Amino acid sequence: DYAGHSATFSSADGHLIPVPEHFVPQPLIEWGQIPSCLELLSSEDVAIATAGKEIGVQLERGTVSVLPEVGCGVDNLDTMRTVGTLQLSTSSESTASGSDGISTGQFFAFEENEDEGEDEDDGDEHRQVLAWQTEMTPLREASRVKVETVFSVPAEMAASIDEDDVEASFERRIRVYFEALPSEKEISSPISIVPERRIGDVGSGAQWGVGGGLDGRTVSKLIGKDSASKPFAKSEPLVVGSDDEEGGLGGDEVTLSLPGNIVFRRGTTDDGSWFIDLIFVLMAASEGGEGKMMISGTTTVRRIFDSDDSISPTVNCYFQ
Repeated sequence: DYAGHSATFSSADGHLIPVPEHFVPQPLIEWGQIPSCLELLSSEDVAIATAGKEIGVQLERGTVSVLPEVGCGVDNLDTMRTVGTLQLSTSSESTASGSDGISTGQFFAFEENEDEGEDEDDGDEHRQVLAWQTEMTPLREASRVKVETVFSVPAEMAASIDEDDVEASFERRIRVYFEALPSEKEISSPISIVPERRIGDVGSGAQWGVGGGLDGRTVSKLIGKDSASKPFAKSEPLVVGSDDEEGGLGGDEVTLSLPGNIVFRRGTTDDGSWFIDLIFVLMAASEGGEGKMMISGTTTVRRIFDSDDSISPTVNCYFQ
């Protein structure tokens, strides 16, 4: 189980897209306090799926988006629920849209290699990345794919969910997802960013608030009081240039620096292939810098669509 915030940004210029007003109580609109993001609770489980002679492993994810409320409404919050699946593996090579098979995309997992001579007990965490591409129904007769990337984030110490005066370590991650039209070299949806922390080792089936009774205090404790009071979406994004760090770009790049230390980049390579980069920038306090933060590393996931009709890109990950 995970708890965090979900925010949406324009794929054209990176500006924040606030929570739609039809989800926001009228007093917040009148006070000019439309939220920048929604509180999000999610639960994941791995399941075996079968279709005919095919056997696959998929990730089942249920999410509960908590709608903003004021006054007594915070004692019984309204929610929106979604359920989705992400394919992890399959016994079949078929990926055709509308087929009877269960293979509907690609899944990649990357982990940072341990450097030679590194002290195994130095406490450093190895960075991990998960990457999916899932075929969707076509848009304007163009093939469409959902792209999702999950970056691991260093664990944090925070107040325990059950006891305010006891600290516990929480694993963290940040999910980034959007839809793309590879044949048109376009991003066809806004970019969603979800920073969240792990709150349970076993999936609960996203049962929060079923039948009512989910209150603001519970949500705040699950997300973490510091995160709940300071949503990330309005934080100033890092200013990152469009330097070609890996080489081979052919120009026409668009680079967006987004909150959550995420950098989105798209463009064409020298050979005309379309690429999408997602970069997570890791920050750390500088030594003797009186709390000043500095870049300590980057994790880059690069997807290259080799042809106009390709929906299955080459995916690479670079740890720096």
